[in-house]
Amino acid sequence: MEATTHIVLRHGYEGMTTNHVAERAGVSIGSLYQYFPSKEALVAAVLQKNADDNFAVMAGVLEQADGLPLAEVIRLSVEAMAQLHRNNLTWHGAIVDCSSRIDAAEWEQELNERISTLTIAFLERYRDEMRPGIDLEVAMIVIRNIGHSVFEHAIQNDPELFDNARVTAEIASATMAYLTGSGAVEPARASAA
Repeated sequence: MEATTHIVLRHGYEGMTTNHVAERAGVSIGSLYQYFPSKEALVAAVLQKNADDNFAVMAGVLEQADGLPLAEVIRLSVEAMAQLHRNNLTWHGAIVDCSSRIDAAEWEQELNERISTLTIAFLERYRDEMRPGIDLEVAMIVIRNIGHSVFEHAIQNDPELFDNARVTAEIASATMAYLTGSGAVEPARASAA
């Protein structure tokens, strides 16, 4: 999969061939076809691995946040999402390009559902802190898009926003206000060395 990522980043989806990937991976084309019968299958595997890695990061954050106040959970989650986007800046354009060329809607929906299911189960613990009557399934759509919109803007226009603690604090505050009806979240303070 590393070979596929390298070739896609270097040549784009259209310039990627299974021969390029096999050569980069140091395997025969026949061996490659045993596991990945097409260019699309290679790209789908890379996209799935990226989705699985992102899910693992978010699951780890929620595990780490167990027992923390809701505002802290939200702050840690937003910071993790910013870090995921920051780490994937060069790969992001390729992901968008590849996703549009293969039928990626299914894995994108599956990833969103996995993250939503995990997050809703976690947020249920904080229901007494949330505004009455909140529908957590609808809330997940809103929450995901609050951060996603800002991160997409940063990717396309201003990648330095990922390094701005005020930006992640504002996303966390908007999320907290939406869930609870009030509350600002301060950025994490830098620890003394």
